[in-house]
Amino acid sequence: GRQRLVKAGPSQIAIMLSNLLLMSYGPRFIIAEEFAGVKGIDRLFIFGSWAARYQGIEATHLKTSTF
Repeated sequence: GRQRLVKAGPSQIAIMLSNLLLMSYGPRFIIAEEFAGVKGIDRLFIFGSWAARYQGIEATHLKTSTF
């Protein structure tokens, strides 16, 4: 397919770029797009390891993210 796997180094610029990519192409963007036309949804919750990583928490301390 057209997918491309990239891995960033530990620099501050790489961290900022990773955050930008997460906001524009990550699960949050895809889920918001998929559920945008569904009536009656006021809030959508994502939980588990992705939500923890998005909040900057290690996967061992799982948390829920609200959109």
